[in-house]
Amino acid sequence: MKIPPPIVGVVLYMALVGCACATVFGVAVWREPSTKEWVLLAVISIMSVAAQLLLVKALEYAPASVLLLLRKAIPTAFKATVREVAEFCLTFI
Repeated sequence: MKIPPPIVGVVLYMALVGCACATVFGVAVWREPSTKEWVLLAVISIMSVAAQLLLVKALEYAPASVLLLLRKAIPTAFKATVREVAEFCLTFI
């Protein structure tokens, strides 16, 4: 049996914990998503996995204190609000 790299384990366990938490709170209010909502769910899922992979990879190269400084600097550099980013993503659907 081949041992997976640590990055795979971190992302896998994060997904399993997130799935368990979402199931606990989501079962009571679940409804069938429309086609557009399925696409948005897929995009959010892909972006979440990519963000998690990038975060774990970044922590291999720099300590968390350095990454925290970048986290505070990046939003002010781009000057984009969450609404603007969401509207931009929706133009592709």
